[in-house]
Amino acid sequence: MLRCNAVVWFSAACALCLPAAARAAPPAGLDAHGALGSAGGGPVADGVYPLTFRLYDGEGPQAKQLWEEILVAVPVKAGTFAVVLGQKVALPVAAFADGSAAWIGVTVAGDPELARVGLRAVPYALRAAGAASAADLQCSGCVEAGELAAGSVTSEKLAGGAVQAKHVDFSYAGSDSKGGPANHALTADAAKVSESAKSADTAKSAETAKSAETAKSAETAKSAETAKIAEFAASADEAKTSKSAQSLKCTDCVTAAMFDANVAADLVAIKKLAPIALSGLAKDLGGALAGNLDFAANQALLFRVQNAKAEPIKCDAAAAGMVWFDTAAGLFMGCDGKAWGPLGGGKPALGTAQNPALSCAHVLAADAGAKTGPYWIQTPAAPAPFVALCDMETAGGGWMLLLTLLHPRDQYAGSVNPFLHDLNAGSPSLKAGYSRDWSRDLGNGAVSDGLTEFLIQRPNALGKPAIAATVAQWCSWKGTGATCGAGTNHGFLARIDAPPGKTGSWYFNQCSLDGSCLTTGTDGPGFNTNADHCNGPNAAFGACWTGSTGTMYWDGQTVGDSEVLAYWVRQPVLPTNAPVSCQQALSAGGKTGVTWLDLDGSGPGVPFRAWCDQGTDGGGWMLLATITHPQNQYAGSVNPFVMPLNAGAPAPDAAYSRNWLKTIGDGAVVNGKTSFLVAHESAAPRKTLSATISTWCGWDKTAGQCGAGGGHGYYGKIATPGGKAGSWHFNACSKEGGCLSTGTDGPGFGTHGDYCAGDQQGHGICWTGSDGNFYWSAGALGKAQVFTYWMR
Repeated sequence: MLRCNAVVWFSAACALCLPAAARAAPPAGLDAHGALGSAGGGPVADGVYPLTFRLYDGEGPQAKQLWEEILVAVPVKAGTFAVVLGQKVALPVAAFADGSAAWIGVTVAGDPELARVGLRAVPYALRAAGAASAADLQCSGCVEAGELAAGSVTSEKLAGGAVQAKHVDFSYAGSDSKGGPANHALTADAAKVSESAKSADTAKSAETAKSAETAKSAETAKSAETAKIAEFAASADEAKTSKSAQSLKCTDCVTAAMFDANVAADLVAIKKLAPIALSGLAKDLGGALAGNLDFAANQALLFRVQNAKAEPIKCDAAAAGMVWFDTAAGLFMGCDGKAWGPLGGGKPALGTAQNPALSCAHVLAADAGAKTGPYWIQTPAAPAPFVALCDMETAGGGWMLLLTLLHPRDQYAGSVNPFLHDLNAGSPSLKAGYSRDWSRDLGNGAVSDGLTEFLIQRPNALGKPAIAATVAQWCSWKGTGATCGAGTNHGFLARIDAPPGKTGSWYFNQCSLDGSCLTTGTDGPGFNTNADHCNGPNAAFGACWTGSTGTMYWDGQTVGDSEVLAYWVRQPVLPTNAPVSCQQALSAGGKTGVTWLDLDGSGPGVPFRAWCDQGTDGGGWMLLATITHPQNQYAGSVNPFVMPLNAGAPAPDAAYSRNWLKTIGDGAVVNGKTSFLVAHESAAPRKTLSATISTWCGWDKTAGQCGAGGGHGYYGKIATPGGKAGSWHFNACSKEGGCLSTGTDGPGFGTHGDYCAGDQQGHGICWTGSDGNFYWSAGALGKAQVFTYWMR
């Protein structure tokens, strides 16, 4: 059985010919046009199909059938067909006699009947067959033929334009004005009159209109080439409301009998009457007035498509001129015979198939009213655009669905990393398992430290609880602990900033790739405080390890295996033409605070949020790190210049750092030009000390690598700060050697060449001899301080 979908439209025009005196009339017919679409999408295959057409007096199942015609072999090409109904089984003229609504139903082969289509005004032209007798036509006050000598009115005696609309003084059906323009002309076939002038469309006197083919006065004009009454006849829309030909009046008229036969042809010709009676119609048609206007072929065909995922039919020469409304893009789309395109040259909305977006966040940025749902996305890494599910409501919106996990272990074959597997990739949903190979479709370059966010949600739980975190240090979609400098060989995606309301060091990882989690592990990752793998009891959110198997956790508590977990990503909408430094921002009028910087301009580097100090020592300083404790800000004694912390939220009064080796690189520091500044933010007034680099070592080097001292953190030799004496260094006591376990979390300025020694002019976080502390000018300040580090 052929299964056709409902992408079918039906348009028709009716041409009616009634019997004429001289010859038999052609049969009445109804032109029908339509398209057949397959259930799988697109048009049906070319061929011949049996179609059954039925006429009903209503749309519902109780409607009475008025007529039926079966066409056993209808040619269908590119899904479209055109037939003339009523040639085998005559159409029931009586069905249109009183103007009641009528509906056409179409059945394809053995399929159920498609949705019925209501007929509009044109088919009711059949009503003309029932018009009253010409005997009812009245004419009072007329100048009769007997009152004028034969041939006395000639074209030479008539001034140009003397015959005007007011002289053709009749009220046609449906119009309140006399002699007004007929805005919709019927075809010549439909506008003919019978021998007895029974047609309400023409309403001519039986004494003057004897020819059904020409509708001219029998006494004055017999040529079908002249009196083309069909071209200015009233429309079928108006004629169908006529109750009787008696309603057509003509007073003070100049009748055809007043003219000789030679004059009548010129007077009634279309070139004389078109500027008057047909001016509105000629304007509507752009001046292209045809003698035999076929509305079935030329009327505007408009249909509205609710599902904008696919075009209704293929745009080719047969579909040229068709229009449909793309509800997703909010545009009318037209076919030029080759391809669909927006009418008027407009650009489709972002996130449509015609205009894919970089991310869900970009869709929301372009349209603040965008709704949650599917959108077309084209990332720089993806080989082709794809449909993604976007959440435009949760936590500010702009989230793209990465994974829908219905079971912590059994969604895939074996314990796997779901971010590397396609599962229902073309149908993102919260009701069925879903994932994509994001290493292919996003790539590692799409995840930016301090900018990209991940969110885990329980969409079926009460209130749809969700938790979000910003990437502090991204590893990769395929990452393991060994390659990311953490744990062993379980799945490790990223270090993340502590989620809102949480403290400590947090990670986005899993227990699925290899090692002890391979066979009994989980199919998904989570947020937690364990660096090696997602360990459920460690405050975990997601699919994590229990110690013996995997299950779903929320805030360190198991929620079982039957939960649904949704994983989302939100990518930043990056600015264009951001300044390359705080100094450039200052020259453009920038103020102290957060601003976007793009340190390599048009290079491959990603813009990021930076804090610029535009008031201290001439301004132009970029914040490198904010340290709120000399030892405990990070897990272990670390170098803060390569350890991101709250990288997307720089501030001089809250813990902050970035991986500057990755963000700016060693080559950005120039000997003799680049300066650094240390500030004691807690001091009143604030204290600062700045110095210019004389010999730069690097963001993540040791003194031994730079030809000085041992193996502690060493950045470079600096020029002696103003008012100071001796050889000065910018170094730390955090990377290796005796500072590793009890050392510091930050650097400082001082005169010790191996590490920042507090008692040797230490300014910043320096070594006391047994642990780390804040210092200023060799004086220990205690651990309850805030220090910041800047670069210009």
